[in-house]
Amino acid sequence: MQVVFLVRTVGITPGTVGPVLIAGSLGGIPGATLAKSIGRRFGTARGMLVMQMLTGPWALLMPLASGGAGLLFFASGAFVIGVGIVSCNVILGSFRQMYCPPHLLGRVVATSMMLNQCTIPLGSLLGGFLGDA
Repeated sequence: MQVVFLVRTVGITPGTVGPVLIAGSLGGIPGATLAKSIGRRFGTARGMLVMQMLTGPWALLMPLASGGAGLLFFASGAFVIGVGIVSCNVILGSFRQMYCPPHLLGRVVATSMMLNQCTIPLGSLLGGFLGDA
């Protein structure tokens, strides 16, 4: 949906989409670096909540994107969201390993990943419906 938004709505060229989307991926580097200190300072459950509360609102910048310098809204929002997603994934992995019995860890991870991944097509379908409406 981001590519469609950037090309059709914002009006940037397909060659510009890649560098703009890289911003979100680059956010993963500081996110992975911060995860350990966030988890230690706040604990795993509170650490995930803190990161979601601090990074989630930055997604509101992304729809404000426009051509030229307005792409900074999208890039900065994607960067901070990338920080939040990666740090929460690292903290969540640590949480699972601490609280789940070792003989059940594979089942817990597989079940949670299956539930997480099967919501993606539903979200895509809903996003397409809402985008069409």
